[in-house]
Amino acid sequence: MSTKECVAMILAGGHGKRLGALTRYYSKPALYFGGYDRIIDFSLNNCQKSGIDTVGILSQHFSTDLNTYINNRHNWKPEQSGINILTPQNGEEPYSGTADAIYKNIEFIDQINPDFLLILAGDHIYKMNYKKMIAFHQETGAALTVASTTVPIGEATKFGIINSSKESWRMFGFEEKPLRPKSDLASMGIYVFKWSILKEYLLADSKNEHSQHDFGHNILPEMLSNDESIYAYRYKGYWRDVGTVDSLWEANMDRIDNPAALQLEADKYFLNSYNNDISNTILQEAVVYKSILSGNCSIFGKVVHSVLSDSVTVGLGSEVVNSVIMPGVYIGNNVKIYNAIVGTKAVIMDNTIIGSNCGEDFFVDRQVCLRGVSLIEPWLYVDGDMEIQKNSQISKEKLESYHFSMPEETKYTVVF
Repeated sequence: MSTKECVAMILAGGHGKRLGALTRYYSKPALYFGGYDRIIDFSLNNCQKSGIDTVGILSQHFSTDLNTYINNRHNWKPEQSGINILTPQNGEEPYSGTADAIYKNIEFIDQINPDFLLILAGDHIYKMNYKKMIAFHQETGAALTVASTTVPIGEATKFGIINSSKESWRMFGFEEKPLRPKSDLASMGIYVFKWSILKEYLLADSKNEHSQHDFGHNILPEMLSNDESIYAYRYKGYWRDVGTVDSLWEANMDRIDNPAALQLEADKYFLNSYNNDISNTILQEAVVYKSILSGNCSIFGKVVHSVLSDSVTVGLGSEVVNSVIMPGVYIGNNVKIYNAIVGTKAVIMDNTIIGSNCGEDFFVDRQVCLRGVSLIEPWLYVDGDMEIQKNSQISKEKLESYHFSMPEETKYTVVF
């Protein structure tokens, strides 16, 4: 039996219901972010740079796209690195919670027999050196270490909230999304467990018919009630859970406005006014300002403060402002898109208006726009001459004049 100091397990099987139509056909961790990356890239790259070379990815809902992407990653391929894609096998019950997902893979972990198990969420945007957290875990002799960050007290109800000593950071209390938070210290959903101890709790939890089989709701509180040594590890860098439409939009805007905070070295991807990038086609009269273009984009209109993934077309007279456009989207002529996320391979025909223009107010107060982020479902065909109000989530059921059309059947042509 081999032994490693630490093995990482990335929880990537959630349905992503809060992201609405974006996860209708795609796994949440496989969604594009910032034009170039997939959301799961952050956890994977953190592992790679932290020297963790054995990783389990626990996928479930719409796992095909995620699995295909992992198997084709150029910089860290599974056969070279020890990445293992772990899905429920035929005849097995689906993962019913975060702790259940780890429990159903006890045999895989035991084959490696690590000292510590690092558990990560596959839907967070951040850069972190896990070595420092593991070293803190070892120094304290903890059974469990929970990565934590401070959040505005008004938003603390959205997180698992930690109560701990400010001297030693030993935890004495934890509440999952409390109505009246006692602290502004939030769990990041990143855990380092001593494997031998966690295994005992997982086995006991699996027999509890009343358990949700969840780390935040069940495992962590049970360990606290047994007076296990649990510590909060303080993280002070950029971190965002992108589990909602608004938070995904916000994080993409952060990538434009403050790439240094995300440590993504994205400056070279910025295109200002009439500058042309070698991998994109930009009409001389077109305008691209403070935006990120992934590549193979064709811009004939105006793109302002937006993120465009691969192979996006923006037609003549069209405006894309404060928006996130996923790969393969076709935007026709004289289309206006404000404060929106447009899903992969959607087709927006001529003279369509999506959202409302908050103009320069965006640069003064982003919340003006955040209250009205619109979402267009992937693969949706939107007839021209339509107006879609701000803060709308448009799917094929909600679009009265919907005509479903596969990309192969759609002519991606800008008419001059």
